[in-house]
Formats: sequence, C-alpha cells, structure tokens
Amino acid sequence: MAKRKIPNNGALPHSTLIPHTRETKRLLTRLSKPALITIATRWLNPVSTRYYGANLSPPEDEDPNSDDEYTAETSIAAYEVLSNNLTIRAKDVAERMLEREWRDGLTLLGVAELEWQYLIDTPTSTKWQAFLLSPLSVTTSARPRFYAPSFLSSLQVALKPLLTAHFFAAPHPSLPLTMIRISLHSPSSAPSYPVKTHIFWLSFPSSGDHVFSNLSASKQNGLRDIVMAAIGSAISRHGCRWELKSGRLTAKTLESMVHHRGAEEGGGMLAGWGVYLEGFEPSPLAAVEKLREEEEEGLDDEDQVRRKRRKMVEGRFGKETKEEARIESVNFDVEDKFGGTSWRPTIGILLEGGHVFAGIRGMAETGKGIRVEKLPGWMCGDEGVSSGIVRDRKVLRKKGQGRWSKA
Repeated sequence: MAKRKIPNNGALPHSTLIPHTRETKRLLTRLSKPALITIATRWLNPVSTRYYGANLSPPEDEDPNSDDEYTAETSIAAYEVLSNNLTIRAKDVAERMLEREWRDGLTLLGVAELEWQYLIDTPTSTKWQAFLLSPLSVTTSARPRFYAPSFLSSLQVALKPLLTAHFFAAPHPSLPLTMIRISLHSPSSAPSYPVKTHIFWLSFPSSGDHVFSNLSASKQNGLRDIVMAAIGSAISRHGCRWELKSGRLTAKTLESMVHHRGAEEGGGMLAGWGVYLEGFEPSPLAAVEKLREEEEEGLDDEDQVRRKRRKMVEGRFGKETKEEARIESVNFDVEDKFGGTSWRPTIGILLEGGHVFAGIRGMAETGKGIRVEKLPGWMCGDEGVSSGIVRDRKVLRKKGQGRWSKA
C-alpha cells in the first residue's frame, strides 16, 4: 500500500526553487542595471549562495573543450565587467542571469528580493490600504506588540492546513516600518510562482496600531477574509485579542501612509493641527496678531483680502499639502439634511489627482470655486481619511447594527 502523503504545515524554506515563467522573468527585466548587478553579486556571495540556487556548472551548449572556469568568483568578476561597460543595458544583464547562473529557476527568497527591490525603486507601484488593529476587549493594552519571528510563526499556524506560505521580512530603508511579504501556495502541489492575488505585503509601523497592506479591497474575495482573520489571530496573545478593521485610508506611497497613520511625531495632528507639533512662539494666537498688523500697513483692499485669504489657507491646511502627505483619491458620501426637512439626499464626492488636498489648497488660495472659511475639515485633510460618510459636517464611522458615531 502506497504511503499517504501528508502536507507540510511549516512555512516554505527560502531555498525552494521554482521554475521560470513569464512572470518570474519579468521580475528581472523590470529592474535597473545597477540594481541587477548588485543583486547578482550578492546572490553569488559564497556565504549566502545556497539560498539563491545559482547553477555554476557549464551550460549544455558550452564547448566541452573550453577552458572557462565556472565559479562564484569568476561570475562575480563577469558582472563587474558588465557594470563598467556602458554599452551593456539592464536587459543584457537580465538575459545573462536567466541563461547562466539562474537558468534553472529562482528561489522563493530570490523572487521576494526582486519584488522588494522593485518596491523600493518604484514607491508608487502599488496601492496601500490602512487597517486598524482593534482590541476585542476594553482590558486590552492600547498598542499591540509586534515581533516579526513570533508573528510569522503564528500566522503560518493560523493559515494551515488550507495554505502554505513563504515569508520574507525586512526593515524599510528610509521609513520606520517592518515590511513582510507573504506568498501563498497550495500545500498539496509543488511550489510555483503564485497568481497576483496570492502575493501581498504587510507593513507594520513602529509602535503603531495600524497595518498597511496591498490586500485586495474586494469584499467578495474569500482569500482576503481568511488572511485578515489570520493576521488578527497572529498578532494576538493570551488575554490580548485583536482584529483588523478598515482604516478608511488608501494611498499609493508608504510615505503617505506613515504620515497619516504612523506613530511618529505626527501623532494624528493633521492639516492645520500640525502647528502644535513644532510649537508656536509665543502662542498660536500670534498668527492672528500678525495678520492684524499687516492689515494696518496701508495695503489696498484687494491686497489685504488676498493676504488674509492666504493666511487662512495656511492655517487650515498646514503641511497637509507636502509631498509625503499626498492622497491621490478621496471619496465621501454627504448625507446632510435638505433645507428645513428631515430628508437626507446622498451626494457622492469623488476627487482624484496627483495630490488631492494640494489641489484643493490651490483653489482656496485663488478664491475661485472654494471659500476657505466655509471649507469643512474633511476637505482639508483634518480627518486623515480618504473615504467615509459625512453627516452634519462630521465624518462618521459605522459601529454596527446600523448605528453611527463621529470618527
């Protein structure tokens, strides 16, 4: 009787080799030449070469009488020559990697590092969504504790036996984030490069209560629900249970996510409230006194109106229009009462662009189309959300059972 095959419930090792497909080849061809040279030389380092599956034997079409040596050292030297040759393009380096050292395929660690490099080189390549780590009990501490090895071990336990995963973790080079890449594979078949919906990133801000991810936003995606439940279970511990809830914020850069949901110096003080971060001497009221002094300088009425409007815009928006705070799309449903009746029509407001709040600020400064003194806080970035329901000028959040409260 044949032995019954038992699926392995542990995480897939870094050295697992997956065969080349069109997708794996594209991972190489989309990177720059300097990035490919750096990656190739690092993968050929004798200390770590076992994790990257380099094949240093002669290719089958090589002349058997050739005196060429095939060692890690000679391959590294060859890539250094390619680096110094200005006529060699990134495509040529990628072709050598595919035809020589990595002609058999790429390891799971190699695939993860290629995607990580592309994410660093192209920060706007994916859309990020914020998830709030919400405690299930009022006795739970205000901040979840995150330790990458323990989290990944618990996450794999939560995913089994339905899925087997490969994990890659690294600190972000310029932001206070711990990045984790997760690729999901079937436990009953040989590992291969998974479909796009089975690969996603998690980003944990230092000492924060949010998680950033590029998980599919579709609520019809059953895999998304499984992963979200597993993440909440993995971050929990005895007596401290957490669940993931929507953070109502999406952006194309991690820099924007950290600005709005990170636990660094911002502390949730967005738009005009940011003035209290850097301090004001002698007080925030000094801006009002300065404005009054300028009005008494003898400027004509038009200049006074323009200067006053500019000061008001500066006070309302603060630093919310800087590059690191950019939001590309906001979507709000306004449900204010219509006139003196109780009827509440739903009005959808969708704004899109390279930096939505910077565009609103520009219109407010010119005084065309927007009156800054009438502008609600959620259109200045005060709320730090990119979607929501507005009722009586307040952004609401759903509490369950049809009830709503202020966000």
